[in-house]
Amino acid sequence: MKYIILIGLAFSISFSAKIDLKIIDEQIIAIKPKRVGVDVKSITKLKDPFIFLKEKTKDGKVVKGRGTKVTKKGVTRKAKPKKPKIKLMAILNQNALITNKWYKLNSRVYGYTIVKIQPDRIVLKAKNRKTKILFLYTKNKKIKMK
Repeated sequence: MKYIILIGLAFSISFSAKIDLKIIDEQIIAIKPKRVGVDVKSITKLKDPFIFLKEKTKDGKVVKGRGTKVTKKGVTRKAKPKKPKIKLMAILNQNALITNKWYKLNSRVYGYTIVKIQPDRIVLKAKNRKTKILFLYTKNKKIKMK
């Protein structure tokens, strides 16, 4: 008798659970809206989200290109072009590693020509006869250059 009651109870619980799940599924379907994508026409009608600042001179002319800078007062001035930082990093078999790039003798580096490569330095020469010497240096004192 106990078994019949337990089986009947289990059957009624499972049946009511199925009914509850069906009701929940119907409610979710009723609430859930269908997703519709955006068509191409509405995308092309949108404005560009990026803002481009137009730089103006004192005369009111629009300035384009590099080298100009807008101040808080709206007046533009020429920004100084940054000089590349030339750093000698290594020398190996008449090749020099300058600012993460390898160069040979007589090659051009930032407007200079490599004239001489020595074990601890290189000599650069510009067209206007200006010379520049780059030395190797180490941060670690245990490494010695010879």
